[in-house]
Amino acid sequence: MLPVAPAVNGGSRAAGARPCRRVGHHREVTTRGELSSLTSTLDELTRRVTALAEQARAGREEDLASELFGVERALTGALRRLGRLAADRS
Repeated sequence: MLPVAPAVNGGSRAAGARPCRRVGHHREVTTRGELSSLTSTLDELTRRVTALAEQARAGREEDLASELFGVERALTGALRRLGRLAADRS
């Protein structure tokens, strides 16, 4: 893992990374692309958690399955919220 240094805009960034500069319409394009990427990644993660939860249920690991299905619900809610954000930016 790279060490984190303070960024120009008050956030943080990996040491040695150049600060991100977005101007005008490029900010919108970058934001939409990032939201789309996050949505895809979160969708894949949700599918993996669901598959793991179903395996746990099939293996009679009810406590694990219950917790994983709870995580799945939370991820699904986050996925819906990201979807709405992305739609608002289209």
